[in-house]
Amino acid sequence: MDNNDELNKLNDLNRRLYSTNPDAIKKRPRRMLRPVEYIIPRAWGFKKNVQDIEQKLTVRQPILKKFFLASLIIFFCALVFAGFMFYRGTRTISTENVDITVLGNSFTNGGEELPIEIQIKNDNAVPLDLADLLIEYPRGSAGALASDMNRTRKAIGTIEAGKTYIETTKLVLYGEQGTTREVKIRLQYRVPGSNAIFIKDKYYTVNINSAPLDIVIDAPKSITPNQDITLNIKASLATDQIAQNMRLLVEYPPGFEFKSATPNPRYGTTLWDLGDLAYGTEKTITIVGTVKGQENEQQSFRVFAGSADPSDESRVGVIYNSLAHTITLEQPFLDAKIFIDGKNAPTFNAKSRQTIPVQIEWTNNLPVSISDVEVVVALSGNVFNRNAVTALGGFYDSSNNQIVWNKNTTSGFDLVEPGDKGRLSFSLQSLSLITPQGVVQNPSIELSVSIRGRQSGGGGADASIDSFEKGVIKFISDLQVGTGTYYNKGPLRNSGVVPPAADKKTTYTVNWVVTNSVNPVSGAEVRATLPIYVTWKNSTSPVSENITYDTVTREVIWKIDSVGRASGTVPARREAYFQVELKPSLLQVGSVPAITSEVVLTGTDTFTGALLRSQGRASSTQLNSEEGATATAGVVIQ
Repeated sequence: MDNNDELNKLNDLNRRLYSTNPDAIKKRPRRMLRPVEYIIPRAWGFKKNVQDIEQKLTVRQPILKKFFLASLIIFFCALVFAGFMFYRGTRTISTENVDITVLGNSFTNGGEELPIEIQIKNDNAVPLDLADLLIEYPRGSAGALASDMNRTRKAIGTIEAGKTYIETTKLVLYGEQGTTREVKIRLQYRVPGSNAIFIKDKYYTVNINSAPLDIVIDAPKSITPNQDITLNIKASLATDQIAQNMRLLVEYPPGFEFKSATPNPRYGTTLWDLGDLAYGTEKTITIVGTVKGQENEQQSFRVFAGSADPSDESRVGVIYNSLAHTITLEQPFLDAKIFIDGKNAPTFNAKSRQTIPVQIEWTNNLPVSISDVEVVVALSGNVFNRNAVTALGGFYDSSNNQIVWNKNTTSGFDLVEPGDKGRLSFSLQSLSLITPQGVVQNPSIELSVSIRGRQSGGGGADASIDSFEKGVIKFISDLQVGTGTYYNKGPLRNSGVVPPAADKKTTYTVNWVVTNSVNPVSGAEVRATLPIYVTWKNSTSPVSENITYDTVTREVIWKIDSVGRASGTVPARREAYFQVELKPSLLQVGSVPAITSEVVLTGTDTFTGALLRSQGRASSTQLNSEEGATATAGVVIQ
């Protein structure tokens, strides 16, 4: 029904209500009333209503009762549980109820006895059975290692509930001054009715006031590079406890070259045996060496003292004390540098009998003048030739093996101004490295240069100024290789025509000989290449020699490895043979073809460290090494 229909009905109703025309009012027909019979109850329905209410209340009442009963049950259970937990709490066994207290001094001197008292209180309701007390602490600075721990165990037995056990003991701790040592105290126990092992730990830290072993290093704090230095190391025991089987270890800086020591080291050049030390006993070790490096560089020596390591003879097991000494490499006031054959290096490799030129460059680095300057070169060594020294402008004192330049020999040395510099020259030679008495081992010549002068000081006093420089000339071994070609001679049997003919095959035996003089050689190797018309036959002698052929590079390689030094006047010798096959072409008729390239021998001189290289002539079909061979035996014919 739309809105217009609704509106029409309202208008019609409004007309009929307020109209004065009786005809406008619609008359509705009246209905006839008819009798209706009703059954009337004899009483009011109050009782029925009450019964309905009671029935509803009866339905709700069991739910409330059940809820109330459940609440009572829960409350009762809570009381029972609380009582049970309260009762059980008095019977709980826990490591939290075991208290360990350590009474003692937190500071001690290294090596001295430290008394401590350990109190163990059992707050559990049951006894602690089969209790053991373990005390563990490091012996010294290396205490982090399991092998350097001191461990003691004591069986306590039973600690009753509520009781306190007291243990008194003494510890001897070692270490460097200012360090700390941690003492671990552990209680192991069981409880009645259980096989489980319970553990309670307690840590106690002790500070080391002083080291049990005193170390003193007496050495300069600054030197010039390449100058000798002397270190006097003193070790003494500072406690009344005897220290047994003591060791002293020295770590050198990278630029230090060890020369000698008093007494001799026990192991290598770094470890000394101090033996058993008692209170007041002092051991002194003197070390001499050369410090090399750059100017203004700092280098440190570190000294460690302690007990021996039973598992490693080259180290200190438990370190009782350590000390470092740092030196500074300073520019010398009077600087002298050695140039051997134009090279400024601490060592120089040279060949025997060659003339070796040497220059000394000096400089005054002071901002003031220096008077009475003197330069002295001392010469020594097992192959120094006293008769082959030439000094330019200086005096050669052959009785002392020295060359001297001073104000009497050199102009300007009476007074050297600031920044002045100059050069002094001389030359020398070596003796023969192989003598009738045998080979000179490790042949070398040492040069020691000292330059000194006087600096005027206040009040007319003079201060001496010294500087030192050293150099070593080492002589390399004479490693040589020789070659030969055989047809009828040698351990390998050959075939084919001689002289060789074009387009025909002929086999030859190639012989290589390596000789060496004074110094052993390592990594020796000989190489040569085969021409394209030569074939490798894979036949060598002796079979013990390592001779191989590379099919890609066509190289024959003889790996000798080591060659010893000469014996007496006879050079060391190694020899090998291998076989090749030649098939010349027509273009080679009338020539003597090569069957190998030039031979190259390399190796390392073990004394000087120099890489040695020698060349040998190429092998050919010419049989110069074979007796009875004619001059034309190697010429190719048609």
